[in-house]
Amino acid sequence: MRVRVSSERDLRTATMFRYVVRQILWIISVAAQLLAAMGLGVQWMFMAIRLVTFAVLDIGYFLPNVVRHFMSPNIIRRVVYRSSKRTRQHNLQIFLQQVARIPPARCGAEYGKTTASGRCTDPDMNAVELLASTLNPTDGRFTMGLPPGLSSPTSASGVVEDEGMMLRIGSFSSTVEFIRDYYAAAAAPVTDDASGAVEPAGEQKNPDWAPSAIVDPTLTGESEDEEDEEDRKNLHNRATLDIYLPVPLDALFRMMEQERKISSRSRLQRKKFPIVISVVGGAWIVGFSFWNFLLAPLLAARGYVVFCPDYRNFPQTDMEGMVLDVSDAVAWVIKNAERYGGDIGDITLVGQSAGSHLTMMSLLSQAQVSAHAAFGGTPPSKMAYNVPRYNPRDSIRQYVGLSGIYNIRGLVKHFDRRGLYRSVLYQIAGGRSLLPRYSPASYFDERRCGDTGEVLPKNIFDFLPQRMYFIHGDADCSAPVSESANLAFVMRNAQRARLAEQYTNGDQGPGNCRARPVDIEYILVPGANHTDAIIEECLASKGSHVLDFMCYYGTAEERRDGRFINGNGAHAEGIEKDEDEGQIDPSKHPDGVLITPAPHAKRPMLMRLASYVCPF
Repeated sequence: MRVRVSSERDLRTATMFRYVVRQILWIISVAAQLLAAMGLGVQWMFMAIRLVTFAVLDIGYFLPNVVRHFMSPNIIRRVVYRSSKRTRQHNLQIFLQQVARIPPARCGAEYGKTTASGRCTDPDMNAVELLASTLNPTDGRFTMGLPPGLSSPTSASGVVEDEGMMLRIGSFSSTVEFIRDYYAAAAAPVTDDASGAVEPAGEQKNPDWAPSAIVDPTLTGESEDEEDEEDRKNLHNRATLDIYLPVPLDALFRMMEQERKISSRSRLQRKKFPIVISVVGGAWIVGFSFWNFLLAPLLAARGYVVFCPDYRNFPQTDMEGMVLDVSDAVAWVIKNAERYGGDIGDITLVGQSAGSHLTMMSLLSQAQVSAHAAFGGTPPSKMAYNVPRYNPRDSIRQYVGLSGIYNIRGLVKHFDRRGLYRSVLYQIAGGRSLLPRYSPASYFDERRCGDTGEVLPKNIFDFLPQRMYFIHGDADCSAPVSESANLAFVMRNAQRARLAEQYTNGDQGPGNCRARPVDIEYILVPGANHTDAIIEECLASKGSHVLDFMCYYGTAEERRDGRFINGNGAHAEGIEKDEDEGQIDPSKHPDGVLITPAPHAKRPMLMRLASYVCPF
């Protein structure tokens, strides 16, 4: 027995060593690819020096927040939202074997029947469900999840006959169903094929037959080499997210425990928290979920459950893979947010900079897929991200784009001057010819929509979120304010044209259900730069204009008059008129004006100096 334990330990050590070496080599390879793509250009090096200088000047403000991030009990870090099939199968197999080997002291009349070896063959299903609630169904690992109100245990329907069921596990309920079926199969009498005899429950010749049969990789339809290739290429190493909770995890456990004790006739209900999915940018190269460490705690303090997905960057993948990552992350949140006290009926998707570009592409692709699934028509192209993950209209209550980038094809020269060279941008997009495809504004511009490679259905707006807001500062040097203004402008024009066609023709056929139009607004923030909402304002005032927007917009008019100003009202008189009265400049006609909570002149001296150095 000792020899076996020692060999298993040596095997685990060797496996871990190989994994660490492979990760180090992979990091070196990716860094070399990035340096080869960027070259020795002076411009990007100068911008990098400015960025480092900005961080050094603000280091005194950053450090306390960084320490708080890693010490906070309200943050659950690196929860996996996608993994390879092999990883999921392996982890679930380990879980099932661990549960089956409950110590003899715990296996009595209270916990179920036992065998001479101390194995539970009829465990308490309440205990099994509670344990299963700590699993992340995406990868089969334990995570700091919250068990929802568990249903009473019921008898299993039968033996697990579908060996591919593990591949369809996508939510907590399906995980529990699988584990119930597993125990029903493991505890059922087993017939000896040779003699026809029936073994007593718990005395099987091969006690581990159920997990090994279910998770056999050869039964999945894909070879082990294909699944290993996913892990070797690290296709899922960035598929994680951080969760910021409004209260500590143990407090949520107590709340849910009290909810289970309340009578079903009682009017008392546990409050569910609104959900924010925050995807920040990084020029598609340095995007990282950690960049939420200033804004996300502020949102959590206001009562939001904040999910901050990570995603692959260039050169690990191109925009096609990035959009797929964002769609997978949003789908995971929709399926699992209730475990963390979230209200899946109140989800706000927030994108910043490149994150707003990726989230907008995700919304477009999922709306197109949903429209095709509902009414047919021209199918989406075969891009990797055009796969069903969620329905934006049903799942996302509102979308907020911050300092967004929506017309990449028109910003090639602008980015080239700022150090993101056109040759690199072409590689990030997967080729120069694909720039129109990854320019969301082109999809709604009748002059350019033919270049996108997609044919959006006429009822695309019926599947986009009900409310879409594009917030932009007029001091943004990285993404011109015209990006948000023009997208809102062309989207509204496209929606008006569609509504006019419907009402003129009286269309009532399939795909013409006349769903409520999308509320599209462009909101200006005077004096705000590219990162004010997620960095400078958070450091200077413990606030953010996007935080004010989410907390006050949509409430009583008198409560938000001082923070949200109607762009067509008296407060907008100072906005500059068009130079050419014969042509409309959308950027000069916002639907509203947000006031920054930390004006530049009132910030600390060192922070103002850092703002001048900041490359954004």
